[in-house]
Amino acid sequence: MSKKIAAESLTAPEKPEIKTPFVAPARPITDKPERIGLKNCAVNDYPPTTYYLCNMRKIKLIWDFRGPESGKTAEHHEKHLKEYIAIERLPLEVTGFKVLNDMHAIAFMVVTDAEMIGVRDALKPHRGELFEG
Repeated sequence: MSKKIAAESLTAPEKPEIKTPFVAPARPITDKPERIGLKNCAVNDYPPTTYYLCNMRKIKLIWDFRGPESGKTAEHHEKHLKEYIAIERLPLEVTGFKVLNDMHAIAFMVVTDAEMIGVRDALKPHRGELFEG
């Protein structure tokens, strides 16, 4: 004895809501950045959201490499960081590598608070520190 079910009562299950990560709100954009105390910001930059990036806290994401070939590995890793910036079209410019001694080198990338979560989750750096410079 099977029961008949009306076709109208069958519905597809609801899709779960996808939550995006929190992004800090942008500071007000003005046509003259010197009025709000921004330094080293180009007035004709596009997109204009780059104005507020100049005042945001900057974080240095670091990847450690150890061993006799660590310097070459860190240098090579920096190339991949630059490729990631280009592919994702991020407004970042500071990358680099540094040989600390013959058995330890680092590659690094400087990001703002706004990009830090996304870049951290995608690239999984070993550590991070505040960037001053």
